[in-house]
Amino acid sequence: MGRIAKVIASSMGLTGFAIACIAGLSAGNPTNMILIRSLVAMILCYLLGSIIGAVGEWVVTQHLADYKAKNPIPEYDPGKEPIIEVDEVPEEVSQIAQTEQTAASDRKAA
Repeated sequence: MGRIAKVIASSMGLTGFAIACIAGLSAGNPTNMILIRSLVAMILCYLLGSIIGAVGEWVVTQHLADYKAKNPIPEYDPGKEPIIEVDEVPEEVSQIAQTEQTAASDRKAA
């Protein structure tokens, strides 16, 4: 059982204990009966939470494995430069590049 499943199980166990205590106190039951029923509720909720947590952890693990299989990280070779192929440069882009080059040369001259 993983860390997340343990957190879910313990949270559910403590919640079951607290709810059983509050319900027993509000019903006016004797203290020993409240504690016995609360402990039983805590154990049952812990077991249920551990099952739910384990299933949830398994689902997330499977989803991540599927995602990694469908979206692999490409290999990167630092010795090679990436090749970018451009068929045609739009006219607006070339005008912007010329304006930036002109501005850079004006800054150098100043």
